[in-house]
Amino acid sequence: MGLTNALQIGKSGILASQSALQAVGNNLANVGTEGYHRSKVSLSPVGDQEILNGIFVGRGVQLQSITRLVDEALETRLRGSVANQSGSLERQELLEQVESVHNELSEISITSRLTDFFASWSSLAANPGSTSEPSTALRSDVVNEGQIAADHLRQIRLELTAQREQVDLAIIDSVNAVDSLLTQVEQINESIALQESGRGQGASALRDQRDVLLTELATYLDISTNELGNGEVDVFVGSTPLVLNGDSRGLTLENGIGQSAADVHVVIKDDGQRVNATTGKLGAQITFRQEDWQEAVDTLDNLARELIFEVNKLHSTGQGLVGSSSVTGANKVLDADASLNDPAAGLDFTPVHGSFQIHVEQNGVTTTQQINIDLDGLNGNDTTLNTLIAQINDPASRLAGMISASATADGRLQITAGSDSATISFSDDSSGVLATLGVNSYFTGSSAADIGVNQALQDDPRLIAAGRQHSLSDPLGANENALSIAELGSTPIEALNGRSLSDFWTDHVADYASRLSATGQQAEADTLVRQSLEAQRQELSGVNVDEETIDLIQYQRSFQASARFISVTDELIQTLLGLV
Repeated sequence: MGLTNALQIGKSGILASQSALQAVGNNLANVGTEGYHRSKVSLSPVGDQEILNGIFVGRGVQLQSITRLVDEALETRLRGSVANQSGSLERQELLEQVESVHNELSEISITSRLTDFFASWSSLAANPGSTSEPSTALRSDVVNEGQIAADHLRQIRLELTAQREQVDLAIIDSVNAVDSLLTQVEQINESIALQESGRGQGASALRDQRDVLLTELATYLDISTNELGNGEVDVFVGSTPLVLNGDSRGLTLENGIGQSAADVHVVIKDDGQRVNATTGKLGAQITFRQEDWQEAVDTLDNLARELIFEVNKLHSTGQGLVGSSSVTGANKVLDADASLNDPAAGLDFTPVHGSFQIHVEQNGVTTTQQINIDLDGLNGNDTTLNTLIAQINDPASRLAGMISASATADGRLQITAGSDSATISFSDDSSGVLATLGVNSYFTGSSAADIGVNQALQDDPRLIAAGRQHSLSDPLGANENALSIAELGSTPIEALNGRSLSDFWTDHVADYASRLSATGQQAEADTLVRQSLEAQRQELSGVNVDEETIDLIQYQRSFQASARFISVTDELIQTLLGLV
């Protein structure tokens, strides 16, 4: 080997060290860059050259590769952990909002409002008054506490509805964000394919940018990826491709967002294929809307519904301190010829087979007639609004000529006494039809969205049916109804699976608290998993300043040594030339 070859060895050392220094410098420059994967320099010796018989010497060094350090399996696991964590954190936040709406630890909770409502009936039962000494103050309290409870239920319902509207907007934002990210992935796919052109991993910066996009996508959906031969990636949710052959298929909502929980469907823009979004931020938002939020609203509405129906069943069969010569139901029947328990009747509550008593008092004399409600589904003669009216108006009835029944123009039952001095009351309703039709009711409405107190009671609290005496000539007040309503808060109700109103709501609040706690624990676990995987990625792909500094010094010294080697070789050449 001559001195000229020695110069080439020095040159190779300088070029290799220069490239290595550039790679190390790029690592250090990107120490704080999100998603950056450090580069590793690999050098290899140039093949040997024979200088004497059987004696070989190396010809220098060459740059073998600058490799982007990435573990695709680890990246996949990390994106899965990102989806899990963002989903559990999002659900935790949404559940906390519902718990805040419940506000059960305050003095203005549903529990406290119901307690105060039933307590007002208990106070009235203790001092119901009489026709000569009416307890109007206590009856006004019963009306006021009912209004407060109804107002609170409606307010909670409004707040839950407002939360759903916010979640709807969040779902729209999430879908739009995913669609935008898919478009960006498509664009970077094209750039990577163009830059690499089959040469392997030559677009490290673009790949880092794409990985950042994929990680951001994973915050919304649990995605998987598949890299193609040209460097592009396809993106999937389950088996549904969001990016196929490197191109985005787009994401949108099917028919927007409707009012019911079942109306939210995320679909592919290309062909309308539905995407099973169950994990990630978007998955958590949809799951919350369809399950957690819907359950909260259904439970609230069921509570209000049973409160309305159970109180009205008792109140409709009671008697106040003053009577009425005309009674009109609050609830409309859509089809007067449909059985009263048929959905075609359009009633919010469902009566059962049974009967009730109508009492008419006039001049101190009370006349009673039993009205049968046939709802056994046999013989095709179940009671309708029209047949109920006909039965009340039956000429053979004891009340013939004393009262008349009819339907208002909008389908409500109306019963009117033949004389203004007569009063009408009811008792022993085993069918629940009076409460179903809203006759002599305390509450109006059928859910938390529309619950209210009968306007007639607000106008005249003496109509509060605290007793069941059905005779206004009785000088002593009666409290049977007030006692029964006061006990409703703790009375088992079949429609609530044998639970009382109080227990039904308490169980729901406890279940929500338990669900929130479990979600919080899951979020903590998901966070730990993500942190662990991020630490593993940082160890492999992250930039360690200390290690890079050592490499920097190493390649600097190598560069200096190669330069010195060239200098020495040059001096030797000059010496030889001087001998000529």
